[in-house]
Amino acid sequence: MKSLIPRFLLVLVLFFFPVSGQTIELPDYLQLVRENHPFFEQQAYTPELLREAQNELLGDQDWAIRITPSLNYEKTASIDPFSGKSLTNGILDAGLERSFWSSGGRLSLAWQYNFLRQELGEEAIAFGIPKNNFQQAFSVRYIHPLLQNAHGKLDRLQYELKAYEIDLAEIQMLENHENFLLQAGLSFVQWVAVDEQLAIARREVKINEEQLAQTHENFRRIWSIKQIFSERKMRCAWLVKT
Repeated sequence: MKSLIPRFLLVLVLFFFPVSGQTIELPDYLQLVRENHPFFEQQAYTPELLREAQNELLGDQDWAIRITPSLNYEKTASIDPFSGKSLTNGILDAGLERSFWSSGGRLSLAWQYNFLRQELGEEAIAFGIPKNNFQQAFSVRYIHPLLQNAHGKLDRLQYELKAYEIDLAEIQMLENHENFLLQAGLSFVQWVAVDEQLAIARREVKINEEQLAQTHENFRRIWSIKQIFSERKMRCAWLVKT
């Protein structure tokens, strides 16, 4: 992570402040890091995934529907005139189930429909045996815990534990944010210090260059004065001789 911060610092500063002379303060830079660095988006995924996992547990409270259809056909070879030549039996079993976290109870609603259709001979029909029989039943069942799962404590346990995991993940995320911003801030301060040292060095070089140029100019003037005096001295000596 630390190795990525200086490179990101350079890219961020060059991208948002490409013009020479444009400055950026530390709070502004940290705000840019928060808004643009993918580290913060990546850190937000962990609590969000835990929330989704927690919401998934809420499905245990949903109504669950159960439907079980069955159909059976049987052809008999009995010589009994009162027995059916064929038998068709159909069953439809349906129900609803739900758990209640507030009480820990379980409620079940069940409905069963059963029909029996048989092919009868004339003797059985004359005797009054029905061809079709229908039967249906409805039942309600409720189970309530008395000890360990009273008030649904065990039913809610995993959901409540997920809430603690989310809180810990959010705390860890904030701590990671602080550490990352701390490293980014230190890198920014180091970069500013280096930049200031470079600016000082440039100013010193410029001053030294100006001083060197002034020294060269002074030497040139002194040399010019010496030449003038030398020429005058030689002219005076020639006038004396003549």
